[in-house]
Amino acid sequence: MKRVLLADDEESLLLAFRKLLQGPGMVIDTSQTLTDAQMLINKYSYDIIIADLRLTGTVEMEGLKIVSDAKKLYPNVNIIILTAYGDSKIRERVKNAGVSYFFEKPVSVLQIKKLFIELGIYSENRNNPSSFPNPNPLRISVG
Repeated sequence: MKRVLLADDEESLLLAFRKLLQGPGMVIDTSQTLTDAQMLINKYSYDIIIADLRLTGTVEMEGLKIVSDAKKLYPNVNIIILTAYGDSKIRERVKNAGVSYFFEKPVSVLQIKKLFIELGIYSENRNNPSSFPNPNPLRISVG
């Protein structure tokens, strides 16, 4: 069983991602707040975490706190950061935090689904993975 955490303050995004990423053998948890995300990270081991960089719509970057908390407990967890604020300084902070993948919003669920397939998180026999568009995320090497 694969477990995914989606943390974003936009309920519509959470619902869409959850519906379109759900697959056999997968549990998807969602959170709209840093506190709820932290509670879930402490309760469950995740195969991948997707977090918005800014959960409250302020200049605070709660997503980096989610990254920090998750990496302390699960150093090898893949983490995807989503943001509408992708300047070079933010990219550098995200990279230094240990994020695996960085996407600027808007992000297609199909991009994330393709990445899930590449990482072995998601498998759906009726779909041909090559039919998904290339996600072209900023791939940040860890280490």
